[in-house]
Amino acid sequence: MSTILNAYNLNGGDTTSSVFTYAGATRNLDIEIITDSIGGLSAYVIIETSSDESNWILVPNSQIQINRGSDSYVYHITESEGAYVRVRLFRMDSHSGTMTITANEATVTGLLEAANNLSDVADATTSRNNLGAEAVANKATDFTVINDTLYPSVKAVDTQITTALATTVTELEAQTTAIGDTLIAGTDTIGLYLIEYYLVVTAADVLSVGSVDFRLNWIDLGGTTFQRGAPIPFNVIGRTNEFATTNQKGNLIYVGNDNGILFSTVFTGGVILTAAYSLFIVSRKIA
Repeated sequence: MSTILNAYNLNGGDTTSSVFTYAGATRNLDIEIITDSIGGLSAYVIIETSSDESNWILVPNSQIQINRGSDSYVYHITESEGAYVRVRLFRMDSHSGTMTITANEATVTGLLEAANNLSDVADATTSRNNLGAEAVANKATDFTVINDTLYPSVKAVDTQITTALATTVTELEAQTTAIGDTLIAGTDTIGLYLIEYYLVVTAADVLSVGSVDFRLNWIDLGGTTFQRGAPIPFNVIGRTNEFATTNQKGNLIYVGNDNGILFSTVFTGGVILTAAYSLFIVSRKIA
């Protein structure tokens, strides 16, 4: 409280009031009345608002009875009428003492400003859910008009499909050593994935009788499982993208936890001197 409307000396019968002007548009105001040594009969005050300081409107139910002794009264108003407020002592029988009336703009939190277009909402996701709306990123925005009806264009559909599939590509070139278990990017959530690979020996080692193969391991609903690609020898230039028959055929994989799909390459047999290979992996999450 800071703005003094008036200090009433009840002995002198003062019934005038100064006027408080609203500082903001929210019209939230705390009126505080502090009394000191009130004696005799009770006094009454009323609160009024005005838009022009000429025509005053009584705030409903704002009549306050001031009791004997010393006390403090607070009245909160949220009036939309006018930008001015005053407090008047309208009944004063026989009493003594003083009372001081102050007014202060109340601090209001949680209100939204129309000019912000809801940008002042702290949690956009929760707000959208409450409204039953989706994020703009989840909506196709490229449309074609056919017979006065909007349909997503081919471009929009392609964009949504590409986003939904969440494709990741791993490229490893000029490799000369085996690769240990490594997470395929984007596969560390539960769901169905399509995995494709391309393994190529790029530098042959004619003295080698060894080979390299591509392997996967993951955990599905039945536990730990794995898949292996067809091996290719290091002594000639060769390539493969076919899975062998270990545990399953094909490239559809269900991941049952957040550990994801791990890939590796394994060298088998012989002494490998100067051979090199490259590996490319494509992963698509489909469900």
